[in-house]
Amino acid sequence: MTKLNFEEHTFKEFSDSFEEHSFKASEYWDDYVNLIIGEINKNKLQDFGTNRDLTKGFGDALNIQKRPKLRKLLAFKFLYEPVEKFLTTKKQFKNQKEVFKSAFNFFSKHDFINKIANDLDITASELGINRFNEINNKKVPWRYLQALAYIELLDTMFVKHSKDLCLIDILDGNTIDIGGGYGPMIDTINEFKNHNNIGKGSTDYLLEQYPVSFIANQYLKHRHGRIKSPILRKDFKDTINNNLSELRVIQSGFVKHIDNLDIKFYFNSNSFQEMNKSQVLEYCEFIKRNKAEESFLGIFHYEDSVEVNKIDQLWLVNNKHGYIEMFKDEFNLIEDFNFELHGFVSGTIYLFKL
Repeated sequence: MTKLNFEEHTFKEFSDSFEEHSFKASEYWDDYVNLIIGEINKNKLQDFGTNRDLTKGFGDALNIQKRPKLRKLLAFKFLYEPVEKFLTTKKQFKNQKEVFKSAFNFFSKHDFINKIANDLDITASELGINRFNEINNKKVPWRYLQALAYIELLDTMFVKHSKDLCLIDILDGNTIDIGGGYGPMIDTINEFKNHNNIGKGSTDYLLEQYPVSFIANQYLKHRHGRIKSPILRKDFKDTINNNLSELRVIQSGFVKHIDNLDIKFYFNSNSFQEMNKSQVLEYCEFIKRNKAEESFLGIFHYEDSVEVNKIDQLWLVNNKHGYIEMFKDEFNLIEDFNFELHGFVSGTIYLFKL
């Protein structure tokens, strides 16, 4: 099994940028950030695929379910931990075989899906990623299958509302995933563009907070061998590869200083609903400053699962997330659609024209 490359000097660059810029993680994420930094300090990135504490809330490591009754019965850690792991793995084995098969008819882009599944099978095996689904006996990390569902939903929405536009047209330019975790959605967009021979010379950005930004940078470098250097300061430089669409990580510390990225498609899954009002407003301004002449925004809003003790850290209006109504006021809502499919996260996908 290959370990995800740590690169001490790169981690220092991300850490220094974080210390230098004022736009910090939301209070909602403070506990996660501290947990992740602690895991990096202990084990670097060597257990990326299996250590849930390293990628809690955004990764694809199995959550070994704690079983109080079992712990009471067996009493000792060395007895109950292997049993808990066995039971979780058994459930995962069943799910990994069933989810894509049951959703097969939902998907239409099977040539692309088979291509990316072949590539991801290698990555999942190399990094020991242990939460995955199978597509034609190939391992596809769970969040990538969710990303493939987003692609399908967005394509359907564009076709439904425009005779002149389809997803290939919309993605034929710069794109960005705001709060994109370790990179499944932006990687899927990048692969989709290159598979369809569009977006040559464009950039697919992943915007994330520290230290998730560093993990994403290292993961995407592992996947592709080479990506553009991360944007960690105001005076960043750009390069263009006229043959491909390339990936690039932006650390969120200085989003208020970035403009003119010429973004044709923005995407966000779940993270706006984990921000307070001032942060959402800052990202709204970022979207306005960096949009292309014709731009679109896709948002997937998870069905709420906010911990009771964290509710006061979010932007809620009459117990509903305030950002949805704000975006409806700022931009043109094309459609919203409630999505529910066995094995996938349920929620509502919104499509806006900017």
